[in-house]
Amino acid sequence: MFRVSRIQGEARPTGPPGRLRATRGPRPSRPGRGAGASRLHSTATVRLRRGAGDALRRRSRSVRQLEDGWTEIEVPYGSGSSLADELASMGPDVVALAPAEIRDAVVRRLEAISGSHR
Repeated sequence: MFRVSRIQGEARPTGPPGRLRATRGPRPSRPGRGAGASRLHSTATVRLRRGAGDALRRRSRSVRQLEDGWTEIEVPYGSGSSLADELASMGPDVVALAPAEIRDAVVRRLEAISGSHR
């Protein structure tokens, strides 16, 4: 992740004058709001442990802090398989609540991993 806070001092141009020019055309946008946004056709409800899931939090449409150190978010997704992979990779720091298809896909992945280590 790029952190602006790591930049120190003043910005100084390098290279020959006039080499870079502002271009016309599409502007960078927030993740999930650009051309791929139309593919985000569904929303999942996910519970995250405090300090986990930064990428999911950035993509979330709503955030609700819970009293027990967890956060519940609504995250848009296009591919249920990709979201299930992402959630399963977070192990005990995430709970897929809804929809049932995502929750079941995460459980299948975790069971497959668990079964391969017995």
